[in-house]
Amino acid sequence: MDTQRARRRRPVQPYPELEDDSWQPRLARMLTLSRPRRGAELGRLLYGALAQITHEQRTAIVLFDIEGFDYAEIASMTNVSLAQ
Repeated sequence: MDTQRARRRRPVQPYPELEDDSWQPRLARMLTLSRPRRGAELGRLLYGALAQITHEQRTAIVLFDIEGFDYAEIASMTNVSLAQ
């Protein structure tokens, strides 16, 4: 019974909004664009996605993906514990 109660509290899919592919850029459209236009379109999509998250999340993504810092360094720089 405890197991069943726990399952009801926690959804099986932690991010149900990602179950469909509507959040992803359309590959067919990307393939029809020239390389410079494709880069511009991807940049526009990236900036749009980054604008929808918090400043703290954006900072962590930039520090990890662009600057190359590891999780421990990012946690130290942002005063956030690794457990959060």
